[in-house]
Amino acid sequence: GILAKLNDVCASNSGTDKAFTQGCHSEFKQSPDFVTPKMRADEFFLVRHSAGEVKYCTVGWKEKNRDVLKDQLVQMLKLSGNPVVKSIYEMVPSSENVPVRQLLTSVQFLQ
Repeated sequence: GILAKLNDVCASNSGTDKAFTQGCHSEFKQSPDFVTPKMRADEFFLVRHSAGEVKYCTVGWKEKNRDVLKDQLVQMLKLSGNPVVKSIYEMVPSSENVPVRQLLTSVQFLQ
């Protein structure tokens, strides 16, 4: 879906907000719930929800979706009293900003 496409763009160093938006227009154009706007289609798309159409502006989405944990937070989580949390963050090298989705993938393998 749309969020999987956003994750793909974020994983690519060359991905851009406009590439994400254009990719959505291409991939979902056959969906009755996805609408390409007539103006500024490189920055917007619309989704038909039960309450009506919702317009989404994709400017800055790649940066917002990066979800990077700062090193200070990782260091704090390494000291957690919760053994599961501590074991996840002990695997993370120091002074490295880690994408949240990478940690969530690690958690899925622990279950």
